[in-house]
Amino acid sequence: MSARLRNLKVTAKLTLIQFVAAAALVTVVALAVEQSLAAQDRARQVDSQIASIEALGTVHADMLTVRMDLLRLALAGADTKTTVAADMATDVVTLQSDWTAFENSDPNATNAQRSATWSAVQAWGQVRDRQAALPQAGDITGFNQLRDAEGTPAADAAFDQLDTIRTAEAQTASALVAGGDFDFRSSLITLLAVAIAGLAALVVLSRWIARSITIPLRRVLGVVQGLAEGRLDARTGTSRDEVGQLAVATDAGMTNLAGVLTDISAKVDFVAASSAHLSAVSVQLSSGAGESAAQAELVAAASEQISGSMGTIAAAGEEMTAVIRDRLLDGAGFGDRHRCGAHRPVCGCHGGASEDLLPVDR
Repeated sequence: MSARLRNLKVTAKLTLIQFVAAAALVTVVALAVEQSLAAQDRARQVDSQIASIEALGTVHADMLTVRMDLLRLALAGADTKTTVAADMATDVVTLQSDWTAFENSDPNATNAQRSATWSAVQAWGQVRDRQAALPQAGDITGFNQLRDAEGTPAADAAFDQLDTIRTAEAQTASALVAGGDFDFRSSLITLLAVAIAGLAALVVLSRWIARSITIPLRRVLGVVQGLAEGRLDARTGTSRDEVGQLAVATDAGMTNLAGVLTDISAKVDFVAASSAHLSAVSVQLSSGAGESAAQAELVAAASEQISGSMGTIAAAGEEMTAVIRDRLLDGAGFGDRHRCGAHRPVCGCHGGASEDLLPVDR
């Protein structure tokens, strides 16, 4: 699972973060809405209980009013008895109306509890009607006796039943309020827990995704720094996201570059060896050129000597040619004339001697 998440594209990783954040937010909002609806329902129940309790309080007050009317009727004079009796009749109607309102307020009391209470109120009402007739007839003694014997116990029973329902309704309302407070605290804790859990998951996921992006980038940076330092053996590793593809391309480029540099190094070594060989040949050629120059000088000196010898030979040849010519002339009888004509300045017959007429075979 971790490898699959790591190989997701960067866009998919960012979308995943947004999805987790949105899911956490939606969860928190849904819980908040649910708890709000539950709180509203509980608030309606509490309102209903309050209405029931208020209706019971009104019924209780009406019963007290009717009871006071009965006492007023017993103490009233003859001229006011009719008015007090009419007021009591009106208060009895009000009591019945307020009890009906209580019945319609959706009380928490059971039907049996409500029936028992109203039965007790009606029983007290029957005794009350009998009591009310006695003061109007002027029988105060009988009124007091009936009150003590039946009226007060019936009234106390009705009030006890009414107090029982009021206590039950108050307890229910208190339980609803306490439950609402507990639900509020529970919902608040739940919301905080979900929010913290979502935030923690978002932070963990964000850090994990950030590391899945930054670690390959650091590896690529290390490879590039190694390249700047002249090292070609560093590699990044692989992954399938965009950064991993960049790392793969970087590794491939480093491998190709290392191969190219290896080829260049081999060719440089070959060129260096060839250069050394050429240098040796050049040294040999240089020494050969020196020897050729020395030999050329010897040849030049020999040529000069030969040239001098040739000059000497040429001079000797000319001299030999002259001697041979003279001998030939002497042999033909033209020797003296020739000597006297052609070589008169040096002819011996004119009193001069010449070395040119000496024999050649000296």
